[in-house]
Amino acid sequence: MPILTEQDVRERARRALRSDQVQRKACLPRDSREILRDLAGAPKTQYDIFVCHSTGDADLLLGIRGVLEDLGYTPYIDWDEEAEPGPAAVTPESAERRRAQLQTARSLLYVAGGAFRPSCWLPWELGYFEGLREKVAILPVKDYVTDAFDVGGYLSIYPYCLREQNQSGQDTLWVHKDSVHYVAFDHWLGTRNAQLAWRK
Repeated sequence: MPILTEQDVRERARRALRSDQVQRKACLPRDSREILRDLAGAPKTQYDIFVCHSTGDADLLLGIRGVLEDLGYTPYIDWDEEAEPGPAAVTPESAERRRAQLQTARSLLYVAGGAFRPSCWLPWELGYFEGLREKVAILPVKDYVTDAFDVGGYLSIYPYCLREQNQSGQDTLWVHKDSVHYVAFDHWLGTRNAQLAWRK
């Protein structure tokens, strides 16, 4: 599979909503915002991935969480609707809370494309985490199927992730340096950037 599509991600969110309703044995489903708020309120001590995103489309974020879990990773998605948008949300206390959240993760995936709008936190989280752990990549979400990904500005200096099958036919997350060079996400996560041997 190429770049994640909004349709695939939304379908994964619908499955998560149905599963949540069944687990709670509830007549009425919760919406994606409620689930994300609950999940963000009970952080673990360690995550594989901090999902860096703009607040906006809760269904897409719940779907991204499900996709990453399906691939075997523990993602953290901060869902604080009151902290967006605008510079008034940026205080020393809110920055310290973000630092603490970021420090629980081994990597950061920056969600780009789709229905996501700019956020005052995204560049800060990206820069902070790159200095903290160096494991930063872009997670593109498109509204159509494609293998191509092009993003402008400072985001173009980072690798990006695609969901593709490995030689055994299993869906796997791959980190691409460009359209030719790539490594498996697990290898990328466990290897310092300067020592990565990109495959062709």
